[in-house]
Amino acid sequence: MQDILAVSYGEFTFGTQSTGIIACWSIKNSEHPERLYSVPKDVMSLDFSELHPSLLAAGLYDGTLAVYNVHESMSEPIFSCTDHSSKHTGPVWQVSFVPNYNKDSSEFEEMLVAVSSDGEVSKWSVTKGFEKSQLMFLKKSTKGMSKGSRQTLHTTIANSIKRSDKAGLLHKNAAGLCFDFEHTQDPNLYLVGTGEGYVHKCSCSYSEQFLETYVGHTGPVYRVLWSPYNPKLFLTCSGDWTIRMWNVADCQPIACLNPAMKPVMDVSWSHDNPTMLAAVSLGCIEIWDIAINILDPIIKHEPVYAADLELTFVRFAHNSEAVVVGDSSGEVSVYQLCKMKPFVKADNGKVLDKLIAGKLGVQE
Repeated sequence: MQDILAVSYGEFTFGTQSTGIIACWSIKNSEHPERLYSVPKDVMSLDFSELHPSLLAAGLYDGTLAVYNVHESMSEPIFSCTDHSSKHTGPVWQVSFVPNYNKDSSEFEEMLVAVSSDGEVSKWSVTKGFEKSQLMFLKKSTKGMSKGSRQTLHTTIANSIKRSDKAGLLHKNAAGLCFDFEHTQDPNLYLVGTGEGYVHKCSCSYSEQFLETYVGHTGPVYRVLWSPYNPKLFLTCSGDWTIRMWNVADCQPIACLNPAMKPVMDVSWSHDNPTMLAAVSLGCIEIWDIAINILDPIIKHEPVYAADLELTFVRFAHNSEAVVVGDSSGEVSVYQLCKMKPFVKADNGKVLDKLIAGKLGVQE
């Protein structure tokens, strides 16, 4: 399904919510979507299943999760957790299908994982009647953050928890904003980025405590991503205007990239070059190659149409040198990367090891 692009539409600001929309676009037809779903609440997150590519999961502002079959013409989800006792009590900021090894059948399956402002990381079985179980509750901590940072954080995420009837309970938990699973060595390991600015390393085998906490950001962590080439390395971006690279064995960042002085809303690793990444902020798209320069991006583009828009999403295309960018007006743009220096494929993990050991230092 690499020629199909699913786009979610919704309002982030408390008090402006209405119904949401999911549109599935073909790259061959930019005029009319192939599928269009009207959703009761604003849609915060989407993800396609790799095991069953026709399944599309959606996380909504009111805490609901829904799964659609895009091969079918039906407009209703095939699974949905509308029951107040099971759904999240805050917006679902990320939802993802994650490979899961079934010891009983000795086969790889998938579980649906979600993270919410209510502080819960949950998993859902799409083969057992959409049953929910808890992976982790994110306990709130102010360790390492200044009073000013905490106040900024409060205004950033407070609107997302006002809507809950359980505001007193949510106040004790940290808002979960993003996560990523480690797929190469230990599929039970995952990272969670929080509204406090912390990144927690967790395991599906331990639901009571974090394995490690990474301190460095002073604003909400909007994206956390393991390197697809080196399982020792992961990447984060934050409302504190920075992109940080981390060695999983070290609680401090090994490098800090400073884009324009604006919150960095999203970041993405390249599928072809282990040292290249893309980032978006208010009206700006940046392409970085840390093998060339860790002080400045190799490409910086400020679209005229997006001067006053929040660029909210960026991903590298799988089959071409292009990036896909979404913005706060609901528009999705595809940019071709021209005249890029060709990357000679070698041992990608060793390339990053060399950079980390010899060339990268913390840049504050």
